[in-house]
Amino acid sequence: AERAIPLAGGDARPLALVKTSITDARHTRKAGIPPIILGHDGSGGHVPNEYSEIEEVMFTTRAYLHTILEYFNVK
Repeated sequence: AERAIPLAGGDARPLALVKTSITDARHTRKAGIPPIILGHDGSGGHVPNEYSEIEEVMFTTRAYLHTILEYFNVK
């Protein structure tokens, strides 16, 4: 995540933290694949009519793509 976020065009620093919410990441972790979960920036989330801006979705997509490419050592 530290390398993928800048490659995706972001400047945020990833935080290693544990939350009590449940995700499907437990399945990848059991399979030996380290999970990465990128969260919402806070605007528009957890409110009635929850939404994400298109640019935020695109950034998240790019960050996941760069993480996958890094994990599989693809240049």
